[in-house]
Amino acid sequence: MDDTAAANAPAARAGENSAARALLRYMAAYDDVGTDNGARVPTLCVGVGAQVNALSDPRPAMLARLKRSLGRAVVPASQCTAGARATDAEGNPARIIYVQKQRQDNARSFIFRGGYYEANLGAATGLYRVERSADDWYITPDGPQAVS
Repeated sequence: MDDTAAANAPAARAGENSAARALLRYMAAYDDVGTDNGARVPTLCVGVGAQVNALSDPRPAMLARLKRSLGRAVVPASQCTAGARATDAEGNPARIIYVQKQRQDNARSFIFRGGYYEANLGAATGLYRVERSADDWYITPDGPQAVS
């Protein structure tokens, strides 16, 4: 890495983290319609990775920012289980949402794999383009999504 790239690395990570948070908020919004008799699941479990059973926990600062912006319980993926149904540490219904950067086209454009898991037949994953324009991130599916 040259000196310029090294100097820009913190800004690049901040952009990537901001884009990942935007995609996680986007994915959390799908839960607003709910699947438990019309009610939202009480807990969102957040992970980094491409496979629901092999996720890493995001940094605590990201979890705290998501909790503030979503106004609900947000915990690291390691505190949840993806069995026949996603559950939190106490065995209550949960939704696991996760992201993994696939590519960065420039400082304002990323491709992420994102997904969610609620149950064996309540899951989806796909690629998303996350692009910054003015002061906001815009998210669009980038290819077919796998849904069960």
